[in-house]
Amino acid sequence: MRWYWGLMACTLVIAAVAGTALSWDGSYVLFRTLNDQSPWEPLGRLPSVALYEPIAWLSHVTTNLSALRIAFGLLHAAIPLLALAASWWMVRDYLPPLFVWAAFGISLATLPGQICFSNESIKDIQLFWPILLALLIHVPRAKLPLLLPLIGVVFLYHPIASPLFAVGAGVAFLLWLNYGTEGHKMLLWAGGLGLLAVIRALQIQPGYEETQLSSAEVVKHFHVAVVGLPLIALACAWFAGAMVYLAGLSDQPTQWRRRAFFQLSAFAGVGTAGAMLVVWARDPHLWWKAIDFRWWALAASLPFMFFALLESVLGRLRLLRTGACLLRDRIRLTQATGVAFAAVLSVQSVVYAGLAHELTQAMAQSPSSCIPTAALGALKGTAFDQWSVSAEAIMLQSRVPQKLVLDGDGCAHARSGTPVRVVSWDAKSELWDATSEGSGWFHLRPALLQLTTVEGCWEMTSGWYAVERRDADWWRWSQGRGAINIPATHDMSVTVQGRLYSSRRPNRVNVVVNGITQRTLESSADSLQPFTLAGLPLSAGRNIVEFVSEQSPVTAPTDSRLLAIAVGDLNLTGDNIAPACASPS
Repeated sequence: MRWYWGLMACTLVIAAVAGTALSWDGSYVLFRTLNDQSPWEPLGRLPSVALYEPIAWLSHVTTNLSALRIAFGLLHAAIPLLALAASWWMVRDYLPPLFVWAAFGISLATLPGQICFSNESIKDIQLFWPILLALLIHVPRAKLPLLLPLIGVVFLYHPIASPLFAVGAGVAFLLWLNYGTEGHKMLLWAGGLGLLAVIRALQIQPGYEETQLSSAEVVKHFHVAVVGLPLIALACAWFAGAMVYLAGLSDQPTQWRRRAFFQLSAFAGVGTAGAMLVVWARDPHLWWKAIDFRWWALAASLPFMFFALLESVLGRLRLLRTGACLLRDRIRLTQATGVAFAAVLSVQSVVYAGLAHELTQAMAQSPSSCIPTAALGALKGTAFDQWSVSAEAIMLQSRVPQKLVLDGDGCAHARSGTPVRVVSWDAKSELWDATSEGSGWFHLRPALLQLTTVEGCWEMTSGWYAVERRDADWWRWSQGRGAINIPATHDMSVTVQGRLYSSRRPNRVNVVVNGITQRTLESSADSLQPFTLAGLPLSAGRNIVEFVSEQSPVTAPTDSRLLAIAVGDLNLTGDNIAPACASPS
């Protein structure tokens, strides 16, 4: 087993160094923890507060953001390893063959969502395994010093604790029924865990937690995070689990051929599951919604919990009798799950590090110190195409970042000196304006100052939807009024070339410069058509050029957005005209 533990530990270290703990919520959690100099946990989940406390402390020791990122990753990566170690400790002196079910549950059942290390529901499920195994061996008194704190952690971590404790209560009750008066204490455990399940369910907070647990959201998560290769891989893993269970039933010397067949089938199931997930892990567009697997991780784990229960209730004596022979076979299968885990998570970590490098390169190559998220075309449909990419862009730089990545009109607002937020829904993530010293661990004033006093570049600002593309062409839709911010060093004229399309035709689109209509474009074709606006007058300073549709917007049968006009493939020429802030293409 030594190389199994070494393999699991090395894989998790690789994931931590690759920065996978920054995925999805992780980057913003780390940003707020460092910037506030205290653990940030918006839902008040105490185990997460305790997990982030060392990071806040460490930031007083070092300002090396790379070291802090790795430390943050190692803390998260330790959870599955600790869950496996605790599971092994629970059963090693009683029924060590049962450990294989924890290995299946932690290494395979939660693997499609493992890269989202900051996710608390997956941590909760993994930490429940030693609790379940303790129940299956009738909770020896020697295991209570670890068991009781684990119950407390699982209870406080996430609302998924409610169904987990319900499962635990059901297992304890069945064990009591099976062993009668000899297992009377299991009835007490059933009652206690059942009570905890009810209490935790009553503590679900209205708003975010309640919405995420709605049936509509759960079904949506199934389609975006489970359907496809993850579901095929899980089916293979469940098949392997069934073969492991059947191999355990073939304990007679005359049944060695049957046992060998089941063993080989189990290895084949694990190998196929791992191969499917490696293919899935290589394409970041296939797992860009991996965070949503959290709502199905428990369902993926239940078959293995069921097999573990069957062995404890129906096959306890058989497990004890077969002893070393069965344990040897199951150690090999445990090692196989470790190989699958290592292969999948290592590939994902390398791919994720490559995406982070692409983001770093996009920031380095941008002439602007602020890049709108709509311009990150290469990262669309990946783990970086989500709300916390602004925080991740900061985390990939230093305590004094030189570039910002902001959503929506954030860059335009920052250039105008208006305070903006790292994420729109959190008022405490507001970036102070460039004229103030600000507060917090990060020093963002230099980047903001660069935007407001030095930088000159034009960009599409308010009124536009995100960039869309086909081959080399790009465009952005508007509800009917979209603006372009163009700086000028002196009074001058500019020529604007691009393409225009209207959802309702014929249409007239007025071109307004600083509040005065300068041109009117006719739009009647059923595709994007080229236009040229020569000699548009600009004043020294910042200029607002707007495209204003005379026709009202409409919705398409397959698109709920209000759409009036689309403008794309823009190019500005003139005397000393500023470059684009970021290339949409």
